[in-house]
Amino acid sequence: MKRVIRGKTYNTETATLVAFRDNGCSITNFYYCGESLYRTPRGIYFLHGKGGPMSRYTRTTDSGRSWIGGEKIIPISETEAQKWLEGDTGGYGVKEGCSCQQCGVLFTIDLNIPDFLWDKISRGKNLLCPVCIIKNIIMHHRNEYAVYHLKRG
Repeated sequence: MKRVIRGKTYNTETATLVAFRDNGCSITNFYYCGESLYRTPRGIYFLHGKGGPMSRYTRTTDSGRSWIGGEKIIPISETEAQKWLEGDTGGYGVKEGCSCQQCGVLFTIDLNIPDFLWDKISRGKNLLCPVCIIKNIIMHHRNEYAVYHLKRG
């Protein structure tokens, strides 16, 4: 990606990739958010962020009636780059894990659940942590399925 911002050119193809991190969600997940820290040949730092329609990198379609994933280049100072490397995102989008729509806990686990079962236990929510999945099975379908207890690690 290449952008000119305030007269300076930022290009992911000519800059050096310093580090990358994402929130652990699948890239096809609406909440996916990933950021790469780059350094230009002149020593200028910038973030290249990408995300799904529910991330900070969302954008509207040309019609303005729906949201889709997007990407952006964000110039940052050397101090901000150092903080980003130390794990302080400074409000730039990447959080560890996806947020459960039922309890709000961040999690970074992918579970493959058959559609027929997901329809029964999700109760209209698309993103649940493993603990809430088990709770919903226990509360609403206890007699139908064997329950395996998950421990927080």
